[in-house]
Amino acid sequence: MKKIALIGDIVKSRELSDRKKIQTKLKRKLTSINKKTASLLSPLTITLGDEFQAVYKNAGEIFPDMFEILTAVHPLQIRFTLGVGEISTSINKKSAIGMDGEAFYIARDNMDMIKKNGSLIHIGGINNSVEKIVNLNLKLISNQVSDWNMNRLQIFFNLLKGENRYSRISKSLSISERAVYKNISSGSLDVIVAVFQEITEIINSSIENDK
Repeated sequence: MKKIALIGDIVKSRELSDRKKIQTKLKRKLTSINKKTASLLSPLTITLGDEFQAVYKNAGEIFPDMFEILTAVHPLQIRFTLGVGEISTSINKKSAIGMDGEAFYIARDNMDMIKKNGSLIHIGGINNSVEKIVNLNLKLISNQVSDWNMNRLQIFFNLLKGENRYSRISKSLSISERAVYKNISSGSLDVIVAVFQEITEIINSSIENDK
C-alpha cells in the first residue's frame, strides 16, 4: 500500500551564521512532534544536518506538523516535498533512514525542482487529474507564507490544527482577539486552511484507492 514520504530542507541553511543553533532547535522540535503524531510510520529524522525526512501512513497530521516546524525556525523558511507511493524496503520505525522506494524517488525529484521554482511545498504521486492544480495552489500559498510574520504563522498553525476559538488563540499568543481576527481576515487564513483540508482528502484518497 502507498505511503507518504516527507522530505524537508531549510532554505539557504549554509549561509547561516548560527547554523548549529538552528539545527539544535530543529532537532528539538522534530523530537517533540515525533512523540505526539500518531500517523508517523517512521519518525521525523535529520539526515544531512539541515535536511530531514519521515514516512506517514496518511495525511491527517502532516500539514499541521509542517507548519509547527515552520514556527520553530521562523523567520527561516523550509521547503517540503511529499511523495505518495510505495516503499520498497522495510519501514524503519526508529529512524527515517535506510529506506527507499517510489515515494522517496518522487519526493527527492520534486525537491530538486522546487529549489529552482521557489515553491515551499510540492506534492507528487497523487491523482494525475488534480496534481497540477493542487501544486499551483501550493505555489500561491507558498508566496504568501514567505511573507508572514510570526503572529500570522502561529495563528494559522492554530487554525490548521483545529483551534477555532479566537479567545484561546489570542491568549496563547498574548495578542488581542481583534489582532487574531484581523490576521485571519486580511490573510484569508480560513480559506487557506480549507485548501489544506481538501488537499489532505485528495492525498488520503490516493492512498485509499491503492488498497
